[in-house]
Amino acid sequence: MFHVKHARQRRGALIALAAVFALVAVGCGGVQRPDGWAAPVQVGDGVLVQARSGQLSLINPANGQPAWQYPSDDDGGRPFYATPVVEGDSVYVADYKGRVARLDANVGNATWATDLDVQVVATPLLRNGSLFVPAEDGTIAVLDVSSGAVTRTIDTTDRRIWSSPAADGGGLYVSDLDNGITIAFNPSTGERLWEQSATGASAADLVLDGDLLMVGSFDRSLHSLGVEQGGQERWVAQGDGWFLARPLVSGRTVFASTMHGTVYALDRATGAERWTFTADDGAEFRAAPVIVGGHLVVAARDGRVFALDTTDGSLRWTVETAVDGNLNADPLVVGSDIYYSTSKHNLVRVDADNEGAPQAIPLAAAR
Repeated sequence: MFHVKHARQRRGALIALAAVFALVAVGCGGVQRPDGWAAPVQVGDGVLVQARSGQLSLINPANGQPAWQYPSDDDGGRPFYATPVVEGDSVYVADYKGRVARLDANVGNATWATDLDVQVVATPLLRNGSLFVPAEDGTIAVLDVSSGAVTRTIDTTDRRIWSSPAADGGGLYVSDLDNGITIAFNPSTGERLWEQSATGASAADLVLDGDLLMVGSFDRSLHSLGVEQGGQERWVAQGDGWFLARPLVSGRTVFASTMHGTVYALDRATGAERWTFTADDGAEFRAAPVIVGGHLVVAARDGRVFALDTTDGSLRWTVETAVDGNLNADPLVVGSDIYYSTSKHNLVRVDADNEGAPQAIPLAAAR
């Protein structure tokens, strides 16, 4: 059951054990034999999706036809786990083997490409003309977006980084997969500002809401840190499973889901439980929750999608998408349409205005 607990409670043994088994749960075999789980993103009127391992396609969502592909030679040995980052007419991509490129959003050509020679799983962070690229060796390469040149490298924990960092005007925040340390850096100089070891090992993307940093952890807890108080824990919400999905903050409520199939609505200020919803039949929530049409929408890895009332967690509708592969990637929301890509590189659209009616989108680029 959920409860708020003190930050000083010992968790070391649990963290170590959870981290080992979590690699199986999120598909560590996929990293040993990489396929990629990059989330789809909107580029203009199209959807940029990994139509097959190692190749991104900008498709027309109506028929799946590609406008362009990157790379054109389809190097399946360089899959994408990191979600593309879109800014204006530029798309920044980082493949698993560490090649970072800026693409022209109109034609898909690379205006520059830089090989970092490190493995990249986490989604890079774009900020103030710099692209921060976390790597599995615990470093963050800082690239100049105009040229792709590496301007500096930030040494963090010397452990794997799978979660996308967060940043504000005063800090760059990152958590690692192995040591379970959350660290704040000066984004301009790389100077370490503070570190917090109570958060536990993490693979969930960090969320910064005002001065509150949310860290989902393998210790079955969601940690809330005060970034202006040196990372001091405000509250810790313990759940029934690993928090691998990026949490969602909406007003005074934090929505967070677990790999045990439970969704928690928490008070942002205190971490107190407002309501919970638990899916049956072994659901696992890896994709981030979203709010569409006034409902909280969550997708299980097995393809089931649930829409919940945001006020009390009651089930409004549910659909089975019958997709091939698992839903590990975060969804793309365009109006009332929710796009999910699968571990087998299929794309499905869920219509939130029509009780979630699903439609598989044929990816001509992948056939």
